[in-house]
Amino acid sequence: MPKQRNWREGRPARFWSILATCLSLILSATVAEAATVKVYRNRDLGMSFPMPRQRMCLADPRMLDHGMDILLGPERPGECDDLSVGRMIGVSAFFSATDDEVTLDGLLRLYCGAPPACQPAPAGLKVPGRRSLSGLMHRPNGQIAIFVVAQTGAIAGQVEPHGVGYSFGLDTTPEHMDEDLATFRRFLKGVRVWRPD
Repeated sequence: MPKQRNWREGRPARFWSILATCLSLILSATVAEAATVKVYRNRDLGMSFPMPRQRMCLADPRMLDHGMDILLGPERPGECDDLSVGRMIGVSAFFSATDDEVTLDGLLRLYCGAPPACQPAPAGLKVPGRRSLSGLMHRPNGQIAIFVVAQTGAIAGQVEPHGVGYSFGLDTTPEHMDEDLATFRRFLKGVRVWRPD
């Protein structure tokens, strides 16, 4: 009488064993990578975001941290000393000090100039959970700048009733626009801003 095949032995069992091992390795790698993601937090100005893997130009540690520049593209000598020709994501936060900075329109005008030199930015660029405005500007050097601005309200105990203004910008070139815009969109999805105490 022929022996009945046991599905727990032989090839089917080996297949499930290999599949289980592969899934275990993938899950372990994903958990390990998630555990190593660092988060930038600025409690003074109320913002956070996952630290990207790109190179960064950080603020002078002796000064109040107002943000950073995240560099895109190939490395070049002295890149943090001259950011005028680079591809980057710029992050900036500051206490609104003038009446022009109290509205989102006024905040965007700080970056676009007056009269506004900005055109509409690509759709969907915003700071999660906040009303945001955005604009796109063609710079004289051929680069493209995109600005996304948001605000938090007045801060309790502050003499003037101003809050915090946030700017997230992308500087890129026409050749790298699609690639850098995709990176910028992913970055913005991780941004969180809140009214500091």
